[in-house]
Amino acid sequence: MYKGATFTVGNLFNGLSRAGVPMFLLLTGALLLDEERPFDAKRFYKTSFLSMALLFLFWLVFYAAWRAFGLPLLRGKSADPGHFWEYLLTLKGLYPQLWNLFMLLCWYLAAVPPTRDWRFVLYGLGLGSALLMVFGVQAYVEDIPGIRDYLVEANTLPAILYGAGLFTLISALSGDRTTQCPVVRELSRSAFGVYIIFHVVVLDLLVNILLPYKVFHEQYPLLYILTLFVLTYGARLLVVLPLSRVRGVKKLFHY
Repeated sequence: MYKGATFTVGNLFNGLSRAGVPMFLLLTGALLLDEERPFDAKRFYKTSFLSMALLFLFWLVFYAAWRAFGLPLLRGKSADPGHFWEYLLTLKGLYPQLWNLFMLLCWYLAAVPPTRDWRFVLYGLGLGSALLMVFGVQAYVEDIPGIRDYLVEANTLPAILYGAGLFTLISALSGDRTTQCPVVRELSRSAFGVYIIFHVVVLDLLVNILLPYKVFHEQYPLLYILTLFVLTYGARLLVVLPLSRVRGVKKLFHY
Protein backbone atom coordinates (compact mmCIF):
# COMPACT_ATOMS: atom_id res chain seq x y z
CA MET A 1 0.00 0.00 0.00
CA TYR A 2 2.72 2.46 0.99
CA LYS A 3 5.45 1.38 -1.40
CA GLY A 4 3.81 2.05 -4.73
CA ALA A 5 4.61 4.87 -7.12
CA THR A 6 1.42 6.75 -6.26
CA PHE A 7 2.30 6.94 -2.58
CA THR A 8 5.93 7.85 -3.28
CA VAL A 9 5.04 10.73 -5.61
CA GLY A 10 2.28 11.92 -3.30
CA ASN A 11 4.58 11.76 -0.29
CA LEU A 12 7.24 13.77 -2.12
CA PHE A 13 4.86 16.58 -3.06
CA ASN A 14 3.17 16.44 0.33
CA GLY A 15 6.46 16.84 2.16
CA LEU A 16 7.85 19.61 -0.05
CA SER A 17 4.62 21.58 0.12
CA ARG A 18 4.46 21.49 3.91
CA ALA A 19 6.24 24.82 4.19
CA GLY A 20 3.13 26.46 2.77
CA VAL A 21 1.20 27.20 5.98
CA PRO A 22 4.29 28.18 8.05
CA MET A 23 5.49 30.38 5.18
CA PHE A 24 2.11 32.06 4.91
CA LEU A 25 2.04 32.78 8.63
CA LEU A 26 5.67 33.88 8.73
CA LEU A 27 5.14 36.29 5.85
CA THR A 28 1.94 37.56 7.43
CA GLY A 29 3.80 38.19 10.66
CA ALA A 30 6.44 40.18 8.84
CA LEU A 31 3.76 42.32 7.21
CA LEU A 32 1.46 42.78 10.19
CA LEU A 33 3.82 43.10 13.13
CA ASP A 34 5.50 46.42 12.35
CA GLU A 35 8.83 46.55 14.19
CA GLU A 36 9.01 50.33 13.72
CA ARG A 37 5.74 51.00 15.51
CA PRO A 38 6.36 52.07 19.13
CA PHE A 39 5.11 49.59 21.69
CA ASP A 40 3.70 50.82 24.99
CA ALA A 41 3.20 47.86 27.36
CA LYS A 42 0.92 49.82 29.70
CA ARG A 43 -1.30 50.96 26.84
CA PHE A 44 -1.37 47.44 25.37
CA TYR A 45 -2.65 45.82 28.56
CA LYS A 46 -5.12 48.67 29.08
CA THR A 47 -6.64 48.82 25.60
CA SER A 48 -5.76 45.70 23.60
CA PHE A 49 -5.08 42.74 25.85
CA LEU A 50 -8.71 42.12 26.82
CA SER A 51 -9.87 42.27 23.20
CA MET A 52 -7.21 39.79 22.13
CA ALA A 53 -8.02 37.45 25.02
CA LEU A 54 -11.73 37.52 24.19
CA LEU A 55 -11.04 36.91 20.50
CA PHE A 56 -8.80 33.97 21.40
CA LEU A 57 -11.46 32.53 23.73
CA PHE A 58 -14.22 33.01 21.17
CA TRP A 59 -12.43 31.03 18.46
CA LEU A 60 -11.37 28.38 20.96
CA VAL A 61 -14.98 27.75 22.00
CA PHE A 62 -16.26 28.16 18.44
CA TYR A 63 -14.02 25.48 16.98
CA ALA A 64 -14.60 23.14 19.93
CA ALA A 65 -18.35 23.41 19.28
CA TRP A 66 -17.92 23.12 15.52
CA ARG A 67 -15.80 19.98 15.64
CA ALA A 68 -17.88 18.35 18.40
CA PHE A 69 -21.41 19.28 17.26
CA GLY A 70 -21.65 21.17 13.97
CA LEU A 71 -19.58 19.03 11.62
CA PRO A 72 -20.80 15.63 12.92
CA LEU A 73 -24.45 16.67 12.58
CA LEU A 74 -23.91 17.92 9.03
CA ARG A 75 -22.29 14.59 8.16
CA GLY A 76 -25.26 12.68 9.58
CA LYS A 77 -23.39 11.43 12.63
CA SER A 78 -24.17 11.72 16.31
CA ALA A 79 -22.69 14.59 18.27
CA ASP A 80 -20.83 13.72 21.46
CA PRO A 81 -20.84 16.47 24.12
CA GLY A 82 -17.75 14.87 25.64
CA HIS A 83 -15.81 15.79 22.52
CA PHE A 84 -16.53 19.46 23.16
CA TRP A 85 -14.70 19.41 26.46
CA GLU A 86 -11.97 17.22 25.01
CA TYR A 87 -11.32 19.72 22.25
CA LEU A 88 -11.63 22.68 24.59
CA LEU A 89 -9.48 21.43 27.46
CA THR A 90 -6.85 19.36 25.63
CA LEU A 91 -6.72 21.28 22.31
CA LYS A 92 -7.37 18.03 20.48
CA GLY A 93 -7.35 18.73 16.78
CA LEU A 94 -4.45 21.17 17.16
CA TYR A 95 -6.65 24.18 16.38
CA PRO A 96 -5.21 25.49 13.11
CA GLN A 97 -6.36 29.03 13.94
CA LEU A 98 -3.69 29.07 16.67
CA TRP A 99 -0.93 28.60 14.10
CA ASN A 100 -0.85 32.37 13.68
CA LEU A 101 1.42 32.37 16.73
CA PHE A 102 4.17 31.57 14.22
CA MET A 103 3.89 35.22 13.20
CA LEU A 104 5.95 36.12 16.27
CA LEU A 105 8.86 34.07 14.93
CA CYS A 106 8.68 35.82 11.59
CA TRP A 107 8.52 39.24 13.23
CA TYR A 108 11.78 38.41 14.99
CA LEU A 109 13.42 37.21 11.76
CA ALA A 110 12.29 40.39 9.99
CA ALA A 111 13.14 42.78 12.83
CA VAL A 112 16.48 41.16 13.69
CA PRO A 113 17.86 39.75 10.42
CA PRO A 114 20.20 36.82 11.10
CA THR A 115 23.89 37.16 10.36
CA ARG A 116 25.44 35.38 7.41
CA ASP A 117 26.49 32.42 9.55
CA TRP A 118 23.06 32.07 11.13
CA ARG A 119 21.41 32.28 7.72
CA PHE A 120 23.34 29.23 6.61
CA VAL A 121 22.35 27.46 9.82
CA LEU A 122 18.69 28.16 9.01
CA TYR A 123 19.21 27.02 5.42
CA GLY A 124 20.67 23.76 6.69
CA LEU A 125 17.88 23.24 9.21
CA GLY A 126 15.28 23.95 6.55
CA LEU A 127 16.79 21.54 4.05
CA GLY A 128 17.30 18.87 6.69
CA SER A 129 13.71 19.24 7.84
CA ALA A 130 12.39 18.89 4.29
CA LEU A 131 14.42 15.71 3.78
CA LEU A 132 13.29 14.37 7.15
CA MET A 133 9.64 14.90 6.30
CA VAL A 134 9.88 13.19 2.93
CA PHE A 135 12.22 10.29 3.69
CA GLY A 136 11.05 9.81 7.28
CA VAL A 137 7.47 9.22 6.19
CA GLN A 138 8.54 7.12 3.20
CA ALA A 139 10.70 4.82 5.32
CA TYR A 140 8.64 4.50 8.50
CA VAL A 141 5.00 5.10 7.57
CA GLU A 142 4.21 1.41 8.10
CA ASP A 143 6.25 1.04 11.28
CA ILE A 144 5.33 4.19 13.24
CA PRO A 145 1.58 4.91 13.41
CA GLY A 146 0.80 8.58 12.99
CA ILE A 147 4.31 9.53 11.87
CA ARG A 148 2.86 12.03 9.44
CA ASP A 149 1.23 13.86 12.34
CA TYR A 150 4.63 14.18 14.01
CA LEU A 151 6.65 15.20 10.97
CA VAL A 152 4.56 16.95 8.36
CA GLU A 153 1.70 18.77 10.10
CA ALA A 154 2.09 22.52 9.81
CA ASN A 155 2.56 23.07 13.54
CA THR A 156 5.38 20.55 13.95
CA LEU A 157 9.01 21.52 14.47
CA PRO A 158 10.19 20.18 11.06
CA ALA A 159 7.53 22.19 9.22
CA ILE A 160 8.36 25.34 11.19
CA LEU A 161 12.09 24.98 10.53
CA TYR A 162 11.42 24.27 6.86
CA GLY A 163 9.29 27.41 6.60
CA ALA A 164 11.81 29.53 8.52
CA GLY A 165 14.63 28.36 6.26
CA LEU A 166 12.68 29.23 3.11
CA PHE A 167 11.62 32.58 4.54
CA THR A 168 15.24 33.44 5.36
CA LEU A 169 16.36 32.42 1.87
CA ILE A 170 13.65 34.49 0.16
CA SER A 171 14.45 37.48 2.39
CA ALA A 172 18.15 37.24 1.53
CA LEU A 173 17.43 37.02 -2.20
CA SER A 174 14.90 39.86 -2.27
CA GLY A 175 16.80 42.29 -0.06
CA ASP A 176 14.74 45.35 0.89
CA ARG A 177 12.58 45.36 -2.20
CA THR A 178 8.83 45.69 -1.57
CA THR A 179 5.92 45.63 -3.97
CA GLN A 180 3.81 48.69 -4.68
CA CYS A 181 1.08 46.69 -6.42
CA PRO A 182 -2.23 47.81 -4.82
CA VAL A 183 -3.81 44.36 -5.26
CA VAL A 184 -0.95 42.59 -3.48
CA ARG A 185 -0.90 45.20 -0.72
CA GLU A 186 -4.65 44.87 -0.16
CA LEU A 187 -4.42 41.08 -0.02
CA SER A 188 -1.56 41.40 2.45
CA ARG A 189 -3.59 43.72 4.66
CA SER A 190 -6.45 41.21 4.61
CA ALA A 191 -4.31 38.14 5.23
CA PHE A 192 -4.93 37.82 8.96
CA GLY A 193 -8.69 38.07 8.60
CA VAL A 194 -8.75 35.71 5.63
CA TYR A 195 -6.96 33.09 7.67
CA ILE A 196 -8.78 33.38 10.99
CA ILE A 197 -12.37 33.67 9.75
CA PHE A 198 -13.90 30.22 9.43
CA HIS A 199 -10.74 28.79 7.90
CA VAL A 200 -11.32 25.36 9.39
CA VAL A 201 -15.06 25.51 8.81
CA VAL A 202 -14.71 26.17 5.07
CA LEU A 203 -12.17 23.39 4.65
CA ASP A 204 -14.22 20.97 6.75
CA LEU A 205 -17.32 21.61 4.67
CA LEU A 206 -15.50 21.20 1.37
CA VAL A 207 -13.34 18.19 2.22
CA ASN A 208 -15.94 16.24 4.19
CA ILE A 209 -19.23 17.18 2.55
CA LEU A 210 -19.29 19.38 -0.54
CA LEU A 211 -16.13 18.37 -2.38
CA PRO A 212 -14.59 15.15 -1.05
CA TYR A 213 -11.39 13.94 -2.65
CA LYS A 214 -13.09 10.98 -4.32
CA VAL A 215 -14.90 13.43 -6.63
CA PHE A 216 -11.61 14.12 -8.41
CA HIS A 217 -10.12 10.64 -8.02
CA GLU A 218 -6.43 10.21 -7.32
CA GLN A 219 -5.57 10.96 -10.93
CA TYR A 220 -6.15 14.70 -10.44
CA PRO A 221 -4.60 15.70 -7.09
CA LEU A 222 -3.26 19.02 -8.41
CA LEU A 223 -6.67 20.03 -9.74
CA TYR A 224 -8.21 19.15 -6.38
CA ILE A 225 -5.69 21.25 -4.46
CA LEU A 226 -6.13 24.24 -6.77
CA THR A 227 -9.91 23.98 -6.56
CA LEU A 228 -9.80 23.88 -2.76
CA PHE A 229 -7.49 26.90 -2.69
CA VAL A 230 -9.68 29.01 -4.97
CA LEU A 231 -12.88 28.14 -3.13
CA THR A 232 -11.55 28.49 0.43
CA TYR A 233 -9.53 31.65 -0.14
CA GLY A 234 -12.21 33.23 -2.30
CA ALA A 235 -15.02 32.50 0.16
CA ARG A 236 -13.11 33.94 3.11
CA LEU A 237 -11.95 36.97 1.15
CA LEU A 238 -15.56 37.77 0.27
CA VAL A 239 -16.29 37.90 4.01
CA VAL A 240 -13.19 39.83 5.08
CA LEU A 241 -13.28 42.65 2.53
CA PRO A 242 -16.80 43.88 3.45
CA LEU A 243 -15.99 43.60 7.18
CA SER A 244 -12.83 45.62 6.64
CA ARG A 245 -15.05 48.57 5.73
CA VAL A 246 -17.15 48.41 8.91
CA ARG A 247 -16.06 50.77 11.65
CA GLY A 248 -15.55 49.08 14.98
CA VAL A 249 -14.82 45.60 13.62
CA LYS A 250 -12.32 46.24 10.85
CA LYS A 251 -9.32 46.02 13.18
CA LEU A 252 -10.25 42.44 14.02
CA PHE A 253 -9.82 41.35 10.41
CA HIS A 254 -7.91 43.95 8.45
CA TYR A 255 -4.55 45.58 9.13
